[in-house]
Amino acid sequence: MARISIDRVWRETQSQVRAHLSAFATLTAAFVFLPALLFGLLVPQGMQGFTLPAPGTMPHFPPWFWPAALVGVVLQSLVTLTIAAIAGDAARPTDETVGQTLARMLPALLRYLGALVVLFFLYLLLLIPISLVLMLVLGAVSALGGDAVQKQAMLVGGLIALLLVPVLLWVAGRLAPMVGVFAVEGAAPVTGIRRAWRLSSGSGWRIALLIFVTSFAAILVALAVQGVAAALGSGAALAGAHMVARIVVAVVSAAINGALFVLFSAGLGVIYRQLREG
Repeated sequence: MARISIDRVWRETQSQVRAHLSAFATLTAAFVFLPALLFGLLVPQGMQGFTLPAPGTMPHFPPWFWPAALVGVVLQSLVTLTIAAIAGDAARPTDETVGQTLARMLPALLRYLGALVVLFFLYLLLLIPISLVLMLVLGAVSALGGDAVQKQAMLVGGLIALLLVPVLLWVAGRLAPMVGVFAVEGAAPVTGIRRAWRLSSGSGWRIALLIFVTSFAAILVALAVQGVAAALGSGAALAGAHMVARIVVAVVSAAINGALFVLFSAGLGVIYRQLREG
């Protein structure tokens, strides 16, 4: 049973990013930064293309949303697998180019996307009993009547949902080696999920803690930098340079997303390699 070292994961991730910075930057610029920049320029402030739904109705999405989302998932998955393969495969040939690694990840991409579909359906199956329990608890509390009791029912439901967060983080930690499994071992969808689960045995909470801390730190950094970009953009807009404002905010947002994407993908490769080497 292998156990990861959080400090070692961070140090090795930094080392891998420094060693392959040009390759990672090229991949991310082409498949993550530019699409995010295009989206930011086409849809200022992220969600202006959406309309607020009426109470009790489903939200309305523009017709381009789902095709664009699907293309984005596929491209980002391909780059994630490629970066994880470079960072996590100790047996990768030293003379293999980034383009060759990218092409080699195409079969792995299909298997990885298949695994995501399997996990999605498993999530739906698990969501059914959880939803039933929530409905029963909320119904039992609400049956007592009164506005105060109704608020208490909502509070109980919120607490139950909050208690599920650590469980979801633990599951995410157990599945974290999955990217490396598909990138390096080329496993089938279900086999890859099982392999990742076995690799992370005994390290689920450590990886979950790492995911939580890095995600929280990344959110703070992103908010701080995007806040500065928004302030600069507002100043440009007040000066009448509205297009400059849009470009500033879009470029900074896309750059932050790209930088965090590289760290996250390389970290997944490092986690896989540590667990595999024991």
